[in-house]
Amino acid sequence: MLLFFLILAASFILQLFLPWWIIAPVAFAATLWKGTSSRQAFWSGFGAIVFLWAAAALVIHLRNEGILTAKVAGLFSLPFPALMIMITALIGGLVGGLAALSGFYWQRVVLPGAAHGAGRTGTSTAPSAFKARHDTVR
Repeated sequence: MLLFFLILAASFILQLFLPWWIIAPVAFAATLWKGTSSRQAFWSGFGAIVFLWAAAALVIHLRNEGILTAKVAGLFSLPFPALMIMITALIGGLVGGLAALSGFYWQRVVLPGAAHGAGRTGTSTAPSAFKARHDTVR
């Protein structure tokens, strides 16, 4: 839950000043720092950005009485403007979720204390075939 709010808050603040794609480095860095599992990483990144982008699109939709959303939905031949808000949130969520998942896997591979789960629980979660091959290389 901490990771969700961390990604949400940092993305909200940074998107006020930086381009839309800042969500990817934010989700990557937050998960690199606080990620504990691949499932938690993906769903925290996905959920935070879906919530943020859906709320932002809804605010824009309500501020201009749906005119902009209707015109953009017409450009994409969508039957109703609310679908445009859902597609926007889904695309942002996928970017955030995949960036967060990449951050988690980067943490597992690169950071020595967190490699293969040994840094957090003291036991390895790597498959036995990987452990055997990995131990013989050293």
